[in-house]
Amino acid sequence: MRFRRPPRSSPPRRPPIVVVVSTGARSTVGRLVACASCHAQFDATGVRGESFLCHCGARVKNAAPVAVDAPLRRCSSCGATLEAGAETCGYCRSPVGAGAGRLVCPECFARNAGEARFCAACGVAFRPQPVLSQGDPVPCPVCKTDLAARSLAGLAVQECETCRGLWVPTANFDALVAHAREHQAPHATDGLQASGIDRPRVANAVTYRPCPACRQPMNRKNFARISGVIVDWCRAHGTWLDANELEQIAAFVADGGMQRTAELEKADERDRTAMELLKRMQAPPVGAAESESFADLLTALLR
Repeated sequence: MRFRRPPRSSPPRRPPIVVVVSTGARSTVGRLVACASCHAQFDATGVRGESFLCHCGARVKNAAPVAVDAPLRRCSSCGATLEAGAETCGYCRSPVGAGAGRLVCPECFARNAGEARFCAACGVAFRPQPVLSQGDPVPCPVCKTDLAARSLAGLAVQECETCRGLWVPTANFDALVAHAREHQAPHATDGLQASGIDRPRVANAVTYRPCPACRQPMNRKNFARISGVIVDWCRAHGTWLDANELEQIAAFVADGGMQRTAELEKADERDRTAMELLKRMQAPPVGAAESESFADLLTALLR
């Protein structure tokens, strides 16, 4: 499925911009700031200067907001509304902690615990992105031309202006797929120019493309196992999507593809559990008081 958009004039070319992606373990965000134009959030911890460039082209003020203390009304783990006096979330059962903390919501300026995933006052999800910084140009793994920064669903990506391929950093790929799951497919490419080209032909020989960040060969994998969309993937840095592959992923998600993948994984888990039970039934441990029965195997298969 391919979604066409009305042609429009090309924006002026900007200086090469790269996305700095952290590959370490997830850490607590120290200070969040939000773009006033597109509301993208950034982790400004340690960032110097009065402002920095957002991927939408606007300048973001790098100033600590004046925090306000607000009553706790939402779960900081899942964002669900809390009942008055609740000690645990009625949806995810997470304990309800104090709303005041050192993490300030970039939208309503309410204080939150440092490990909060949602604002306890307004419920906005905390999805900080790395700040764009000037650096060496990032080459397209197909055309070798420099990639240009783009904003896609409020997330920072980089696009090749020659082949229209997309480089999606690891930190943003899951959020991009979640956006496709929550919205209709035509909105998945907001902010991108119309490609005006056909999907690249599949070569007879499999080519392992270099990662734009580390230059090492990327792995090829079928997105969500059953989508049929073969993407190039670097575990540490991100995913490369050829022209129109994002539209195909969006169509797969909109058609319930992620639910089918979840059902397939659940069936695989049932099969693994049944095989383990069958092996134990065939060779019970020495001295065991009671081994698994056929009823145990049948129960595992019917889960």
